[in-house]
Amino acid sequence: MSGKFKTRLFTADTISYFQGLLPKETKEVIYQGHDINKILNIFEARFPVIYHDKEITWVTRNIRISFQRKRRLYLLSRNCNDLELKIYYKHYCTVLCRVIRGAKNYITMN
Repeated sequence: MSGKFKTRLFTADTISYFQGLLPKETKEVIYQGHDINKILNIFEARFPVIYHDKEITWVTRNIRISFQRKRRLYLLSRNCNDLELKIYYKHYCTVLCRVIRGAKNYITMN
């Protein structure tokens, strides 16, 4: 994959600062839409959009193949009542998440 990529910077510091800036409004006021723009402005200020030109290299060919297999397993497990297949699908998802996390960590360390 290449081109420009858009992400937001979420760190423990920015999240805690954002939570501190949020007004102490009740749920009724927020759901009625009174301060939604204010909250969105605070969010935009604390978590700015960052554009990357760097190629995302952690998505390897094997990870793409694993995504396709996960999708097929999902469709199979969704449409049948086979408990073994559902357990296998959950295990596959867990392993794939570990592989993706490891690939991302490897790229950020280099």
